[in-house]
Amino acid sequence: MARITASSLHRLVCSIFKSAGSEPREAGLIADQLVDANLCGHDSHGVIRIPGYIEQMRAKRLLPNKRAKIVANFGATTILDGQLGFGQVIGHEAMTIGIEASAEHGVALVGTRNSGHLGRIGYWAEIAAMAGRASLHFISAASPGGAQVAAFGGRDRRMAANPMAMGMPVKDQPPIILDFATSATAVGKVRVAQNRGEKLPQACIVDADGHLTDDPKALFGDKPGAIIPFGGHKGFALNVFNDIFGGALTGAGIPHKGERSSVQSGNNMLSIFIAPDRFLDVEGMAAQLKEYIEWLAASEPMEAGQKVRVPGVGVAMERDRRKAQGIELEELTWKAIVAAGEQVGLKRDDLQ
Repeated sequence: MARITASSLHRLVCSIFKSAGSEPREAGLIADQLVDANLCGHDSHGVIRIPGYIEQMRAKRLLPNKRAKIVANFGATTILDGQLGFGQVIGHEAMTIGIEASAEHGVALVGTRNSGHLGRIGYWAEIAAMAGRASLHFISAASPGGAQVAAFGGRDRRMAANPMAMGMPVKDQPPIILDFATSATAVGKVRVAQNRGEKLPQACIVDADGHLTDDPKALFGDKPGAIIPFGGHKGFALNVFNDIFGGALTGAGIPHKGERSSVQSGNNMLSIFIAPDRFLDVEGMAAQLKEYIEWLAASEPMEAGQKVRVPGVGVAMERDRRKAQGIELEELTWKAIVAAGEQVGLKRDDLQ
C-alpha cells in the first residue's frame, strides 16, 4: 500500500494526461476531480480510473481537448454534445451554463450527451451548491456492450450503474449532497475490492451460474457476472429513469445492446438547476435548513458513540482527514497507474 499526498498525486495525474495529449487546463481539471474523489473516500472514482481513460483514448473513444457543442438552446434549456471529450471538461461547461441560465430564469435544465466519464457525480452537485444552486443530476451510462447491472429479477447484464446526485447549499456549512449508484455497488468499488484482495461488504453480484456472491472477481472474466440493483425493485426503477432522463431525453439514446466491451464507456447527463434566491427568502430558508439539520443530528443513535449525519457531512470529514494524512493506494492500482504513465511516454523513475 502506497501513501501519497494529494498535491503530489495531483502533479502526477497532470503529468500523465499532458503527456497523453491534454492541454494543461484539461489535465488540471482531470486531476482536480480524480484526486478529490480519492480525498472524499470514493476511491472507485479516483485515480484508479487513469488506466481506463488512457485505454479509452487509445481506442479513440475519448478525445483530448474537446469542448461541448451546443445542439439546442431555448433560454432555460440547453442540450450539449460532449463530442467524446473528457467529462471533467464537459461537465464543467454544463455546470457553468446551468448556473448562469438559472440566475436568469430561476430554473434551468442542461442535457449533456456523448461525454467522457463524468466521474463522481456528487462533484457536480457540490459545484452547483457552491454557486448557491440546488441541483439534480441523472446519469445514463448506456453504451453498446457496456451493461454491467442486472434488471430486478434477472441474472444477466442489462443496464449500467447509472448514478444520480442531488445537492442543496447550506449557509456556513457543507452542502447537503446525495450521490449514489443505482446498482448495489459501483463498478469501480468492485474493482477496488478486487485490487485489494478483499470481499465485498455484501453479496451483490450474480455470478455466471446465477448465484449471489461477495467475490469481486465474479464480475470480471470470460464469464462475467452482473451487479444487482440496490434496494430491489426501487433501485431498479431509479436506474430505468436515469436511462430515460439521461439517455432518451438528452437525445443520446439507450444503446445497451452489443458485444461486451472492455473499453470504459462515457456518460450522458440531465441536470436541473434551481436558484432559490429567485423565489424564496434565502435567509429564512437557511435558518430552516440549519434547524432541520440540527434536529436530525440530535437523534438518539442506535449504537453508542455513533452520530446521525446528514448526507454530505461524511464526505467533508473524510476529505479533511485524507488531506492531513495522505491518500492510500493499493499496490495493483499504483502499478496500473505507473504502467499507464509509461504508455504515454513518461519514465518509470519519474513516475515513482
